[in-house]
Amino acid sequence: FCSVMQSKKIWIGGLPSDTTDGEVERLCEKYGKVIDVHIRTSPRDRFAFVQFEDDAQADDAIRALDQTKFNHCTIKVSTANPAGPRGPDRRPMRGDRDRRNGSRPRRRSPSRRRNSRTRSIRRSRSGSRRKVSNLHPASRIRRTRATRCSA
Repeated sequence: FCSVMQSKKIWIGGLPSDTTDGEVERLCEKYGKVIDVHIRTSPRDRFAFVQFEDDAQADDAIRALDQTKFNHCTIKVSTANPAGPRGPDRRPMRGDRDRRNGSRPRRRSPSRRRNSRTRSIRRSRSGSRRKVSNLHPASRIRRTRATRCSA
């Protein structure tokens, strides 16, 4: 009886924005032979996929590295999700998800649609309407949360 070891991929999230493949490989090789490292960046995170020679090594790395500090950032480590059919932005395509459930795509309620049409007009304290373009430029800045570790 011959058992074949299967390679396993892990996902490491919350990496600093300047992390290199070599740094991730050195971090992981303490737990087993690393076959491959791919670093990716999304608008919310910098993350890596690391492929180990076998499952036991990957499991050891997950247990040892999850919620630890790496270059002053707390990283998250888990089993990588298997790739499936995805849209261009790497998320499941909405139409496919809705068809699998046998349901129709969600629609906005009439009240939400009505409100979305008036977004470009603001009311002053006196009740008069004015267009957003007349407001001070700083009031139109969209606030975003910093989610990348930039230590």
